Amino acid sequence: MGQPSSGFVLGVVVAGLCSAGSIGAGAERADAIPLVVIVHDRAEVLPRTLDLALKEAARIYWQVGVAIEWHSDSGRDDAHAFSVQLIIQDKLRPASDRTKPFVMGVALAPGRDCRGTVYLFNDQVAEFSSSRHIRSALAMRTVIAHEIVDVLLQREGQSPEGLMRAVLNGGDWERA
Repeated sequence: MGQPSSGFVLGVVVAGLCSAGSIGAGAERADAIPLVVIVHDRAEVLPRTLDLALKEAARIYWQVGVAIEWHSDSGRDDAHAFSVQLIIQDKLRPASDRTKPFVMGVALAPGRDCRGTVYLFNDQVAEFSSSRHIRSALAMRTVIAHEIVDVLLQREGQSPEGLMRAVLNGGDWERA
């Protein structure tokens, strides 16, 4: 038996976090809930890789009724909309400390200001992609989508299956 649809849960969470705002404004379809994600690419990821990763992450969210609006600067200040800061760091840890498992991203719970923060570690994504023979954009989009859900649901723990599984299996990357 599968899990309940996460689309409804995400929709309720996004709408409930800052319900005083204009939920629905700027969405590309009438029933989609907008989510602003401000991207800070401190790692200077290859533009083609980052563009593909963001498009694919948006596709994942679109399937559950959330329309992501990507912005490349922090100048956007919409006090009524929930937003997520996506900060892409070049490195998680020094090269000498590579014996630990991959940590490709981390999500910080949002405060009362309706903003959350997600960190993505480009070195970890690149090393994982290379070791598992997975396209970097595919790994990056999956990590982005997973970490944003962590922010939205504001909870610890993972799911036994699907995008929110702690350790994805080979086929999970393509199915996400």
